[in-house]
Amino acid sequence: MAIPYSNDLRRKVINLIKQGKKQTEISELLSIDKATIFRWNKRAKEVGNADFKGYHNNSDKIKIRPERLEKIIKSNPSLTLSEMAIRVGSVSDVTVMNCLKKAGYSFKKSHGYIKNETRKRGRNLSRQ
Repeated sequence: MAIPYSNDLRRKVINLIKQGKKQTEISELLSIDKATIFRWNKRAKEVGNADFKGYHNNSDKIKIRPERLEKIIKSNPSLTLSEMAIRVGSVSDVTVMNCLKKAGYSFKKSHGYIKNETRKRGRNLSRQ
């Protein structure tokens, strides 16, 4: 991931724009792409500053909460991915599959959805 420009540099660019310098001149002077300067200027006009906002947190993009998916699995472990996607609503079966992987579930045709840890534990107990 690229390192963001410092907030001091961003403020310096905005101050130069306020002093009347053209954005293309600032771009050449500081070796910053014109599009970046235009974007900072736009943000400064809209928000009041062009400071670095931080990296995005993907928690707002989570479409399925693991707890909800776990309830669906426990209530009916023989559902297919497509059927789970319909029950969750407005997600694809690939999204359901990815969520299952993150939660540690795998699918075995004979057993339905099981947690990986449980399966491993069971296998170790049977060997002893």
